[in-house]
Amino acid sequence: VADTMGVSAGYYLLLRRTILRVLSTEEKAGAVWNPPLRAGLSVCICVLYVVNTYRERIGFWIHAFQLVFGVAGLTRHLLRFILSDTPVEFAFSVENTVECLSLTSLIWARGRVWLNFAFLQAYVILLRVTEMDRMGVLIQKNATVARLVTRLTVQTSVFVFIVACGLQLFELLGDIFDPFKDNAFSWSWFNAFYFTVITIFTVGYGDFAPFSLLGRMTAVATILSSAVFVSRAVSRAIDTVSRLTRGRGSLAKPSGIDHVIVTGNLRWPYLKHFVQEFFAEANNSESRIVVLTDNPRWSDDEWDNYMSFNPLFKQIVFIEGCPSIAGDLRRAQVATASCVFILCNPHHPDPYLEDSNLLRYVLGIRACNSSVPILSICALKESLLQINLACQESYAWEQPDEETMPSTRILDGLDRSNIFDDNFGGDRRGDGFAHSGKISSHALCMQDIEASLMAENSFC
Repeated sequence: VADTMGVSAGYYLLLRRTILRVLSTEEKAGAVWNPPLRAGLSVCICVLYVVNTYRERIGFWIHAFQLVFGVAGLTRHLLRFILSDTPVEFAFSVENTVECLSLTSLIWARGRVWLNFAFLQAYVILLRVTEMDRMGVLIQKNATVARLVTRLTVQTSVFVFIVACGLQLFELLGDIFDPFKDNAFSWSWFNAFYFTVITIFTVGYGDFAPFSLLGRMTAVATILSSAVFVSRAVSRAIDTVSRLTRGRGSLAKPSGIDHVIVTGNLRWPYLKHFVQEFFAEANNSESRIVVLTDNPRWSDDEWDNYMSFNPLFKQIVFIEGCPSIAGDLRRAQVATASCVFILCNPHHPDPYLEDSNLLRYVLGIRACNSSVPILSICALKESLLQINLACQESYAWEQPDEETMPSTRILDGLDRSNIFDDNFGGDRRGDGFAHSGKISSHALCMQDIEASLMAENSFC
């Protein structure tokens, strides 16, 4: 029995790993085409739902398409639930509720049974469009106004479509409270409440008004939610207009306050981790961080959400610019910077291009400030020597004593010791250069770091 249970558990783990591999491959390989495809299919479902409401029946081919779409979507959604790290949170999410209602309705809808919740697929369209906007697939991230107009248009269209279909659904279902009502227009408490809300938020009842209780409840919920929606849309429009000038200014700081510059290929997780580690040091609590990049890998919402919960948000300044352009470096005040950190993406598809850009950034910084310490990370070990040479500071030459003159010329910074030693602190003299700072320029290679960590995990 134990062997049988072990074999069953082994098969289960094998199946789980296979499903995980399939889903991970789908997410990596289809990160660009999957959201547009799903959004397009959901648009087809919504259009077919409207067609079915006019025809009041579902044809054979429409039924076949909806059945295949519903079964495939429900199967994939079930796999997502099984493999979710937080299944309880996933089960009670709005997306799960919408998917279950709409996909189940598509499976059971046939013939004259055309009234269902398939119109909720419009919410899936909104989710996929938001995802494409976050990835920069729909519109380029620097087109702020176009992204705002597109986002508000999609949100308004989805809101109006869902509300109209929901009102039609509840009205056609009939009023379940008919046996308990004497007069549909008697001044009951709910009718008075309905009349008050409609009168306050609109100009009156109008020529059309729902007669069922569910229809009126839907109308009230629609008006209240529309007020919230309009206020959020207006506030978002104001925020977006204010973001148009973000990153266009220069660094302004009080006298006596140090600042460092973070630039390079800044991915959002790396940048957040750098900020946390930087301010974890007590002596950096008053310093400023200048984020200098011309290609931010994060959305405006991600930046605002992170800064709103960061108590040190006033000490982080974003400047949109390239570290190889002198004007952008002057805006970041590289001449008075305490240090410049240049990050890279070690898993870039083209690491040679990544290190080439890194070398270009280093040379651009050195052209503006020949003495600022530069700490950088390169992707390939072959690029470490030239980046180390480019990082080195240019100081006034000191004439050493003949007794202490080294027999061979030593290149400053080419330390072949462990990459985790203490050569970042203290003054280094006796090598022909007068170093007055506390940090020496240096470049680290991610291949060396990963090899060292792997060796420690393997042999320690």
